[in-house]
Amino acid sequence: MLKLADLPLQIQIIKKINSTEGSRFDLSCNFQIESVMFMGRSKLYEAAAEKLLKEIQEGRFLPGERLPSVRELSKRLQRSIATVQKMFELLERRGWVEARPRSGYFVKAQLPDQDEPPRLPRTRLVPGSVFQWRLALNSTSHDPGDLPHLFGRAMPDLTLTSINPMKRYLADMTRAASTAALGYGALQGVEQLRVQIARRMVEAGCRILPEDILITSGCQEALLCALQAVTEPGDIIAIETPTYYGIIQILEALKLKALEIPCDPVQGMSLGAMELALEQWPVKACVVTPNFGNPLGCFMPKANKEQLVCLANKYDIVVIEDDIYSDLDYRPGRPKAIKAFDTEDRVIMVSSFSKVIAPGLSVGWMIPGRHFEAVEQQKYITSLTTPVLPQLALARFLENGDYDRHLRRIKPLYQQRRDRVRELVRESFPEGTRSTCPKGGLLLWIELPEEVDAYQLSQKALLSGISIAPGPMFSTSGKYSNFIRLSFATVNTKDSCDAVKKLGELVAAFMRDV
Repeated sequence: MLKLADLPLQIQIIKKINSTEGSRFDLSCNFQIESVMFMGRSKLYEAAAEKLLKEIQEGRFLPGERLPSVRELSKRLQRSIATVQKMFELLERRGWVEARPRSGYFVKAQLPDQDEPPRLPRTRLVPGSVFQWRLALNSTSHDPGDLPHLFGRAMPDLTLTSINPMKRYLADMTRAASTAALGYGALQGVEQLRVQIARRMVEAGCRILPEDILITSGCQEALLCALQAVTEPGDIIAIETPTYYGIIQILEALKLKALEIPCDPVQGMSLGAMELALEQWPVKACVVTPNFGNPLGCFMPKANKEQLVCLANKYDIVVIEDDIYSDLDYRPGRPKAIKAFDTEDRVIMVSSFSKVIAPGLSVGWMIPGRHFEAVEQQKYITSLTTPVLPQLALARFLENGDYDRHLRRIKPLYQQRRDRVRELVRESFPEGTRSTCPKGGLLLWIELPEEVDAYQLSQKALLSGISIAPGPMFSTSGKYSNFIRLSFATVNTKDSCDAVKKLGELVAAFMRDV
């Protein structure tokens, strides 16, 4: 029986036969390759669909334009006619192409990416106190073992084989039970891991030394230490709206005032509103997630990142950059960080491996810049050190190239799941529903019809084994009552797709009962 580990070799052999035996073997070899790839849980028609979709998105084929015939694409892509036909059927289901009788396939005049994004309520640029702990607790405290569909948590897919090396490294180090792995580590974190992070930061546009990095127990601790180090109770902190609810809870715990800055669903924080707020209020710091932020999934353009740094310099504020989703850019590589444009060392950059590998590792990191000493003191007060064992395993995962292989596996996979969930939302949710189309990350922000109460919907969904994150969690002022955040990374089975459909039915039922 063919083993999964043998797949690459098998495919190479088949391709070799195809190239040396002549064209009469093309169709049979395509069939053999497709059979082998299917056993490896991948389908050639999906890969072909992604290739054609990229050409459509890049403008090679315009809306309303006729696409090459099935036979033409079969020759061009070197795929069987059956594969190309299934490719067209997939793109048609996803709303990118349409079949016209006796004319072939055409790019749809209204493309999915051109769907209207969710609307955002008007935001008053007035600082306010935060009292929201009970809402967050009620929405996130349920036992995952009781819920088969955790769409309310920004979780990566933990079943993928590409994280198996991490499991092996953890097991090996646990069996070895060395003093280094079981004892207290250095306050700053394991050096091997800091070296690997510093190397990766080059692609983000940051030239960082290992000694500039502080390892933390997840990104939440990094955010907490950063805000503790640069603020005092009563200070005003500019945050995106909607924003990650964990940031809101930190502001509440530290008795800080939140100043919500409206965000565009595509490009992120409105810098015009930000500058207006800085002119009116004594803002101490700004917390922002520029790359595929939570929950909007928006992406701040390079020019906007530079402009935000200029505003920070002009008004003498600290920028705390949450970089946790940047490695999940669906394009090759990763985008530049705000830190890359930091000319005065005032940007504190925080991140973790929770959204890419596994949240259970609870290993984050930060680049405190000029605030290093104050941040390090807060880290000491908060948790003293970060557990050494997962740091050592992560360092090896990065050193051996496993992390990059994992990224190559998950980025196209998550993009496909994003498209699938958006398709399910279009099919199953009532008219008037809108969703974002992020270019990276794990999350969709969905606007439901106005009569739907997202919190009540979330409580009804729990009875069906489905968790969602209701919109009011992502604001300090009770906005987004008809919005939800949905994580799509684990929508990979028929059951999970059916759960999304069930959620659409619950929304429709809610509207009937109003």
